[in-house]
Amino acid sequence: MGKILAKFRELQGTPIKFPFQNLPDVCKLKIFSYLGLIDKGLAAQVCHEWNLWLQSPSIWMNIDLTQLPLHSKRLRFHRCTAKCHAEHHVKISKFLLYLGRIRPLVMWISISLEITGS
Repeated sequence: MGKILAKFRELQGTPIKFPFQNLPDVCKLKIFSYLGLIDKGLAAQVCHEWNLWLQSPSIWMNIDLTQLPLHSKRLRFHRCTAKCHAEHHVKISKFLLYLGRIRPLVMWISISLEITGS
């Protein structure tokens, strides 16, 4: 009994961690569904299992294309050029091809258009 109490006291100061992989599948899908567009892309690169989870059509019910930045420069003042627009077009095209492969159950989509006089 003394060894058990000693082990218990030793563990009391240690935070308990719950491994993500032990969650039920439905919980994993729910968690991934709350991620934004960029975060889903980053999460898909973590490991093969996460990549497979992120290909589930049910987590792509809400798609906000406004989260894809027009330019990759993180400058405060940046004037977009034709190159920025071309790169953005490629990003959107690749993303739409990806969505076409997984056939999402889209319920809501948000887009933003910039119309200029030039």
